Amino acid sequence: IGDRAGVARATHQLAHAQWNQRKYADAEVSSAKARDTYSEIGDRAGVAQTTRDFGDAQLNQDKHADADVSYANARDTYREIGDRAGAARSTHQLAHSQWNMGKHADAEVSYAKARDTYREIGDRAEVASATRDLGDAQLNQRKYADSEVSLAKARDTYREIGDRAGVAKTTRDLGDAHLRQKKYADAEVSFAKARDTYCEIGDPAAVARDTKNLGDAQLNQDKHADAEVSYANALDTYREIGDPLAVAGVTMSLARAQRKRKYADAEVSSPST
Repeated sequence: IGDRAGVARATHQLAHAQWNQRKYADAEVSSAKARDTYSEIGDRAGVAQTTRDFGDAQLNQDKHADADVSYANARDTYREIGDRAGAARSTHQLAHSQWNMGKHADAEVSYAKARDTYREIGDRAEVASATRDLGDAQLNQRKYADSEVSLAKARDTYREIGDRAGVAKTTRDLGDAHLRQKKYADAEVSFAKARDTYCEIGDPAAVARDTKNLGDAQLNQDKHADAEVSYANALDTYREIGDPLAVAGVTMSLARAQRKRKYADAEVSSPST
């Protein structure tokens, strides 16, 4: 058994090396071999871990149905051996797989279960992550009120644990939730806060994206001049980081804002009849 355990560990390590080189097909094969050897020698913790790794390799090859099965099997094995952290991580990954398959309702359930287990074991960073994922799943099912609650909770948890990038991401997602409900004033506030946080942590691409989002929220409130400023700022940042596709998109948004301002100005200046 000792030799076979060593073989299983070595094969598992090989799978990790292949994963790090993005050789996902090779990692899938190695993870399966390690899993089978762990199973033969009765190492259930090894089985659970390699089954989850197997699912990761499948997910990165867009084998979503296969990954779905692997994550569910890993989750069940972790539960059987009493590893709640492992069960939570596998459930979280299962939710990602379900989401990628378009099983949004199932993904919402899995994200909520992962969040609850993370909360029970006291992993606040993962609570925040799963809660944000839950909010995004709800947002894409048009459960806007639920999404706002989840995203606000995730943002607050990220803030409490000092994860500024997490705060910025969830604040931007919250802005998206506001925007989809046509809460343009709220969206403007959220996008401005996300932009400022990204600016502080030094992520120019994210700064540009949320500056553009800010312009969208302003334009939808007929704040034409403010929108023009936001679009121009986003345009400058995208040019600096060399994103020609984004430059083209924001240029069109800026032109639209300028046209709307001219029409509005013309209506104001035209004599009443």
